[in-house]
Amino acid sequence: MEEEGESKEGDDGDKREIGKLAVWSVSSAKPGNGVDLLRDSNYETYWQSDGAQPHLVNIQFQKKVRLKQIAIYVDFKHDESYTPNKISVRAGNSFYDLREIKVVELVEPVGWVNVSLCPNESKEFLRAFLVQLAVLSNHQNGRDTHIRQIKIYGPRQSGMWIKVQGSQFDSMWIQFKKSHGGGSIIAAAYLELFKEIQIKPYIGSLMPCCQCPLCYFLKIRGMLLLVTRSNLRLSTSA
Repeated sequence: MEEEGESKEGDDGDKREIGKLAVWSVSSAKPGNGVDLLRDSNYETYWQSDGAQPHLVNIQFQKKVRLKQIAIYVDFKHDESYTPNKISVRAGNSFYDLREIKVVELVEPVGWVNVSLCPNESKEFLRAFLVQLAVLSNHQNGRDTHIRQIKIYGPRQSGMWIKVQGSQFDSMWIQFKKSHGGGSIIAAAYLELFKEIQIKPYIGSLMPCCQCPLCYFLKIRGMLLLVTRSNLRLSTSA
């Protein structure tokens, strides 16, 4: 069920914002009101379409991801006839196999409109490479549309962190997580290179997009080999 109200920035409870992992595009845009304004965290700016309906917003991921919710910020008080009235939410592996997940009807909305992407409101998550929002109609039969912000969320993953002590380095934190589908184990580690640096483990999902030299993502076999050969001491985190 769609829920209208304020949405928190970034991670929120059992979900995390994953829009930064995607490539965003739109079917059309008025000069100065492009797709980048959908993600600038500013409620005063907006994307404005500039073409025939339906107006499309495409969110493409490099790999298939689990999706929990999409949040759309619209403001009828300021945008009036530019405010979407009916939005189709679609998902798939590519533009050629998109299927409609649900249709959202809005009545003079002001603020965040949160739309669940879980099939039939179940606890299962939608898995897709591509999510598309199609604005089918606007209030007062408006032609072009305004959307001020869009956020897309995946489920937050939890796991157990283990601290590894060794003679060749200060400490290493390794997180064990079971993947949603195959039950495989993923290991992620932070290496403290200097004693002055205190790295606190983040209990949650650790995405492999960090370019920090302290961030190492290890395959489980490689990690076990490291532990076995180095005779390291393990201790679980609090």
